[in-house]
Amino acid sequence: MSSVMVEIELMVEYRQYGEACRRLEQILVEDPDYLPAKEALHQVYRLRGQAKRAQDLQCEIRGLLDRRAEEQLSPSA
Repeated sequence: MSSVMVEIELMVEYRQYGEACRRLEQILVEDPDYLPAKEALHQVYRLRGQAKRAQDLQCEIRGLLDRRAEEQLSPSA
């Protein structure tokens, strides 16, 4: 998965936002909680000026991070 993320980072660097967005969304269909893809997609939304989508995704990311932190602190986990 890391090689795919490197490719996507290059797409973002070279402003191929549409393709990067498509690939990231595809990754998130397969693994909805894959944090690096969510963070990269958030960046793409911001760079494309899609403030609402970026804001919504940032809330999802915070929720995912909170959930992971709770799981690590939970004695039953």
